[in-house]
Amino acid sequence: MNPGENKEKLGQKQMSLRWEQLTSVDVDAGDLKLFRVPKISKHLNTPTIKVYVGFGSDLKIYYIHWGLLEGRLLPTVGKHYSEEYVKHRCRFPEETTQIFDIYAQFIYGADLPRDLDTLTLLKLYGFGLRSFTKELRHATVDRMITALGLGRDDPNYLGNEEVCDLLLIMPHEIPEPDENQDPMADLIFWYAARRLTTLKKMTTFNHLIHDYPEISCGILMKACDADYHLPGV
Repeated sequence: MNPGENKEKLGQKQMSLRWEQLTSVDVDAGDLKLFRVPKISKHLNTPTIKVYVGFGSDLKIYYIHWGLLEGRLLPTVGKHYSEEYVKHRCRFPEETTQIFDIYAQFIYGADLPRDLDTLTLLKLYGFGLRSFTKELRHATVDRMITALGLGRDDPNYLGNEEVCDLLLIMPHEIPEPDENQDPMADLIFWYAARRLTTLKKMTTFNHLIHDYPEISCGILMKACDADYHLPGV
């Protein structure tokens, strides 16, 4: 076996090991069938870089191909980047490994897990905004439609507490949520408007709309919009 073949096999083995670290799935060292998706496979010849997520005891290091992050978590700079630049830009102490685990698997072609709750979907959507990953935002909106039970006749698919939790964390995940501009905020405002009769009896809800006038405005706009049609339903 010539040195070139040895180098190629070593590269395949390293790639498989890194994929296994990301997904906790056993991968055969010589099997690259997992990378059949054209939009993904074209990035697998780019260097892998370390991405630091979390802080302190919650810190976790991911090995991800540069090409999958360029234009998303990292700006588009082509091949011209320094090691120090990458080390500086690839640290995300305020993000959680729970969300980044899903994100890492998603950009490598995995579907979103089926059992995600509404709060996790909203946090994933927020990360999709911060990371400029429009595919993740679209996927979480589609999944949120299902998770909210939209399209059903029963407006009580979620508990009032969970609806309040969604409204409470939304300003932190979606800066300046505008129901005319953001599809996730649009969904949540519309769902809350359907539940307004019961929500307004809750102390938590009344405190929330007092502290976040933009949420109150968004819900009222949907409550007054009799012609609103939910996309996809």
